[in-house]
Amino acid sequence: MRSSKRKVSALNDGGTVILSALQNLSDSTPRAIATALLSLLPPNATKLDPSAKKLLKAFPMVSASLDARANALARASVEEGASKPFEFRFSAVAGGTPTTNGVMVMVMADAADSGEKNDGEETDLGDDGSNQDQTTGFSNKSKHFNMKGMVELLSRRQFSNLKSLAVPNYVKLGKSGLKQIAKACPQLTSFEWGFNMISGPRPKDSDLMEVTVHFPNLTSLRTEMWNITSQGIRIAVTSMGESLLDLRIRADTISNHYLSGIDLELIAKACPNMEYFAYVVSKWGGSFTERALENVNGSGVIALVENCRKLEVLELDNAKSVGREAFETIVQMLNEGNGGGGENGRESFALREIKLEGYPYAVVNHDDEELSGGRLKWTVE
Repeated sequence: MRSSKRKVSALNDGGTVILSALQNLSDSTPRAIATALLSLLPPNATKLDPSAKKLLKAFPMVSASLDARANALARASVEEGASKPFEFRFSAVAGGTPTTNGVMVMVMADAADSGEKNDGEETDLGDDGSNQDQTTGFSNKSKHFNMKGMVELLSRRQFSNLKSLAVPNYVKLGKSGLKQIAKACPQLTSFEWGFNMISGPRPKDSDLMEVTVHFPNLTSLRTEMWNITSQGIRIAVTSMGESLLDLRIRADTISNHYLSGIDLELIAKACPNMEYFAYVVSKWGGSFTERALENVNGSGVIALVENCRKLEVLELDNAKSVGREAFETIVQMLNEGNGGGGENGRESFALREIKLEGYPYAVVNHDDEELSGGRLKWTVE
């Protein structure tokens, strides 16, 4: 009698151990999981057993569900990253090899990371790119990262929904390269080429025009004027017209390429939906600036604010030809316009921030509790 009880207890304990393999899959071996599943079937059951048939039919369902989860995670990752910029960052190194501690650093938010992994599981986003990175020079310090390598990298499926791109230093990007990038990244809306560039090949007027032609969804353009002239800027912004929402230009104090007040007036008329405008004369204090050639003046800035009612941020860096009186006029215009004193039928101003660098004063807005609707009161201080 006692022997029979011990046998039953041993069987129960064994069954508990077997079934625990299904309750803790991460700590169980495939063999233990298989044994646990087989224990659920009648003794000596074969594939013809009804219970075995149901078990075998369940396996493809499990596999399909896991694939569906992986695809959902991949889509979510792409959608999240699509609105964030893709930018190459590295120190300027003589000889044209961009490296940071021997490896180029890519700052990105599309499809998790460059290896297309997700929580340790592979997702169906194509080749992991490790061999390609070595070949193109993206992660191989002995090779130059050039236009061909950049195009090959962006041609991966994970970048098909890319929205924002900054061209890296040292990459000479020609007409052919722009066409290939446009084909690989048809959803691109923001293109930066030279605005924060340290050194390397510089875009020309013709390159800027190619950008506006090959990227029809573009709403943001950021560049510099080493080779680009004010005429090139005018042609590009006129081409983009009402679709241009964000324009950031850095003048060049070495080649003496600047914008003028007339250029700003043209931009104001061509791009009425502008939301962000930045004009940087020099990021290094403007010590080499030829003031006689730097002609962005007060009337041009006033025209920009007056005509671009959707403008939210105005940024001027060392544009010293714009004097205090111009900002006082703008402040008065903003206070009257947002206070209901503007022209009939005109929208109020969306402007929320005026960033000034290199000026002995600042333009400040204040939340005025006495004004209804949360309107702003502006001052020059």
